[in-house]
Amino acid sequence: MLYLLFGYMFLYIHRPFEIWTRLATIQIERVYVITCLVALLAYDRRTWSRSPHTVAIPLFIGSMLVSYLTGRHSEEGYATIDKYLKMSVFYLLVLSVVGDARTLRKLLIGFFVVMAVYLAHSLLEYHNGRHQYRMGIVRMIGVDESNSEPNAFAATIVYSFPLVLPLWPRRGHPGEAARDDRRLKRFLAGYVALGLLCILLTGSRQSFVGLLILGLYGVSVSRRRLLLLLALAVAAPVGWQMLPESLQNRYLTLYDSSYGPENAQESAEGRKQGFYDGIALWEKSPVTGVGPGAFGKGTGKGFQAHNLYGQVLGELGTLGALAFGGVLVAFALNARKIRSSTTSAEDDEGLFLRDLGRAISLVVVMLLIFGNGSHNLYRYNWVWLAAFQAVAIHCVDDRLQAGRDQRGGVRGRHAHA
Repeated sequence: MLYLLFGYMFLYIHRPFEIWTRLATIQIERVYVITCLVALLAYDRRTWSRSPHTVAIPLFIGSMLVSYLTGRHSEEGYATIDKYLKMSVFYLLVLSVVGDARTLRKLLIGFFVVMAVYLAHSLLEYHNGRHQYRMGIVRMIGVDESNSEPNAFAATIVYSFPLVLPLWPRRGHPGEAARDDRRLKRFLAGYVALGLLCILLTGSRQSFVGLLILGLYGVSVSRRRLLLLLALAVAAPVGWQMLPESLQNRYLTLYDSSYGPENAQESAEGRKQGFYDGIALWEKSPVTGVGPGAFGKGTGKGFQAHNLYGQVLGELGTLGALAFGGVLVAFALNARKIRSSTTSAEDDEGLFLRDLGRAISLVVVMLLIFGNGSHNLYRYNWVWLAAFQAVAIHCVDDRLQAGRDQRGGVRGRHAHA
């Protein structure tokens, strides 16, 4: 079953049916999801988790369905819900199949293998001339269609970076385990280097800021802060000089708009307008909004919100905003439980769960920050992070129960003595 999850991640991230359109005619994604569900019924080692996301995510899907049924733009709503439901099956599969930290670790490694293939393919196509010319510069795009836009493609990479931390080997292991650690370190370092190159080639200012946030976070949690600061001090100017002047000017517009064309500033202003447009749609339909995916039709401008908060209010209304808030509360409750249960952990599993909890919280915060300039409400990251966090909660519960059993056994032996 774990290999079925690897295939699922490949289909959803790389999206080969959007690259080779003949695959789209046979509905390969839908067929694969159904195959996974059938295989799950025959799987005899199913597990589960008491994560609040198990309630919050169905409630959010329910708010989408209510908004779709009451909205006026059924075509956009159906496509959005269909895609979201297929994406949400991953949550069910992960919680049913992944029941321990070791398997969760393998799943995350598989995620990075899929991402590395996706980035390498996109970089190859960029080298072969596939790109987007916007804001006066040549910008790298993803090889797929759903998240191929430069900013969305770069954000996909940035959201993956924090998950490198819990996988990074810390302790020295003997023999074959040490060789495995070295291979994993080389792979993860290579992935980060590939991801950094792709992000810089997209010219995404938002993701550039995200990299700065990740850099500050890395320094704050590292035990070798001075060494890391020195490495960044050397690598940053070298990497900057390697960029074409057009991309350097693109990033310089973060503090001086004169380095870029006028439409770059207009684009930034348009993202703010997305929030106000969302408020206007919410005022017209405050309870259920205009329907999922119908922001452009609702405003009559044909453009997406480019703002998470305008998107959720305008498309799903108060009902959807409350349901989305429930998803965020579930993230916060899980994060607190993982943090309180692993603070004093010293074993490999405890450290992995602690760092995974921190990484997921960081990605959620970045999704919310990036939401000021992107409509990321229906991104797969929300559901997949919830799945990873739910398994971590299951592992934490098992550790707590094992601790209680051990203490009970000790007390029993003392009483018998």
